[in-house]
Amino acid sequence: MANWDIGAVNVVNAPAAGEVAATDKVLVTRNGRLMSGDMPDVEAGGISLLAFANGANITNGTTDASDALDRATAYCLANGVPLILPGATMAISRTWNIGDGTNTSRATVCGFRVITAGGGVSQGEFGPPVQLTRLLWIGATGTQNPSAATDLVNVSTSFVTMVKINGPIHSLTMGPMVFDCANKADVGIEYIHPYMSVFDRPVATR
Repeated sequence: MANWDIGAVNVVNAPAAGEVAATDKVLVTRNGRLMSGDMPDVEAGGISLLAFANGANITNGTTDASDALDRATAYCLANGVPLILPGATMAISRTWNIGDGTNTSRATVCGFRVITAGGGVSQGEFGPPVQLTRLLWIGATGTQNPSAATDLVNVSTSFVTMVKINGPIHSLTMGPMVFDCANKADVGIEYIHPYMSVFDRPVATR
C-alpha cells in the first residue's frame, strides 16, 4: 500500500545554518517517515548523523567524522532527539564524548538515544555478527596496554579512548555497533557510571 501524505510540518530547533534549515518543509507520511527531497536524512524517529556532515562523505571509512559526531551529539542532547548512525564505517580521530558528568557532579543531560544499523553478516556459526554501524579509529596511536585488572578499573587519562560515557548519567540507549581500535586506540569504549541505560551488543576490536 502506498504511503498517504497527511500534511506538511516545519522542522523546529534545526541545526545551524548550512545543515538543516528551520524553515524547510517535510511531509509526514503514513508510515511515520518524514519525506523531503532536500532533507533525506531526517526521519520521524530521529535525525541522521549525515545531516551534520556539511556535505562531506563521512561514511567512506577515511573522512574524519569527529566534527559531525560532536555537532550531532550536542544538538540531540539539547533537543531530546535520537541520533541515527548509518550502516557504514565512520572514521574518528578524537574521543567521542557523551555526557558531562564528573567525579563530583552528575551529568546535566540524559536520555540520549543512538539508533544504529544493527543487522550484519555473521562470521560463522560460532563467530560474532559483523555490525553494519562501525566507528574506526584514525587518531593518535596509544602507548598503553590496558589489560591488567587494575587498568580496566582505573582507566588512565593517558589512554587513547574512542568513545567515553561521562557519567553519572542515566537513560542512555545505544544500538549494536563496532568500535574498531585499528591497533591504535587503547580503549574502544569507556563507561563511567551510566545507569538505567541500555548498550546493545557493543563490540570493541583491537
